[in-house]
Amino acid sequence: MATIRPLIPADWPAVVALAEAAAAGRLVGRPLWETEAEAATELAAPGHRVFIVADDDDGAVVGMAGFRLLPDGEAEVYGPLAAAEGHGIGAWLEARLTTLAGLEGAAVLSMLVGLENKSGQAWAEWRGYLRDTEAPELLLAWLYPGELLPVGDGGGGQVRRALPADLPRIEWLVQECLPGGRHPVGSWLDQAWVVESEGEVAGCLRFSPFTAQVDYLCVDPARRRRGLGTLLLSEVCRHESRKVGVAVPLDDAAPVALVRRLGFRREVPVARWIRR
Repeated sequence: MATIRPLIPADWPAVVALAEAAAAGRLVGRPLWETEAEAATELAAPGHRVFIVADDDDGAVVGMAGFRLLPDGEAEVYGPLAAAEGHGIGAWLEARLTTLAGLEGAAVLSMLVGLENKSGQAWAEWRGYLRDTEAPELLLAWLYPGELLPVGDGGGGQVRRALPADLPRIEWLVQECLPGGRHPVGSWLDQAWVVESEGEVAGCLRFSPFTAQVDYLCVDPARRRRGLGTLLLSEVCRHESRKVGVAVPLDDAAPVALVRRLGFRREVPVARWIRR
């Protein structure tokens, strides 16, 4: 029977291997760690995170799971990842994670499961998760250092960090492009970037400097096809030396085409599952 314990730095090689295997099979949306440095950086990022591993009888790490607490009482689950199916390791990890998240005050657990991962979807249902039909299916993709492709001038737009005065406009953009967005803009305004055009904020995104992850990529529908979204995303990525991840709605052709045009690859289509 597996032994479950907190993750320690000596586990990095094993958990990175588990994450790599899951990404290769397009199984889950979190995590995609390809180096020990990526894993260490994300776990050290601000915000409360809990990670646990499962050891087999020989002391080898055979599973990993974790969560991070979000502002609205939700725990976003990483994994669970297991070296082999059918041994109950994922269920043990998830059960322990549920207990730990409850102790931290989380009322909702969520996870991103690959659309091609049929066994993972069946497992999520078995563990009491439901497909979140209000959340869009997402395409996750990654841009690797040195692979950003050249783009045009973005129609004269100007990219800058968001200011407090931009909040109403960003809230409008998010509602127009991503109705039902789960996290209030005010909770991530300090991570927001905008592109201005003709004296008005025409697009926005959130970029986490800790995990190098982009989401909430939005462009005013009336100003699309002018290169503004391309300019915004490319400018944020241009000054980043790490691998950058992005999440865009899978059914929105414009942002999907945008991330591919800039050179993002290693795509994983996912859906959100929740348990209350």
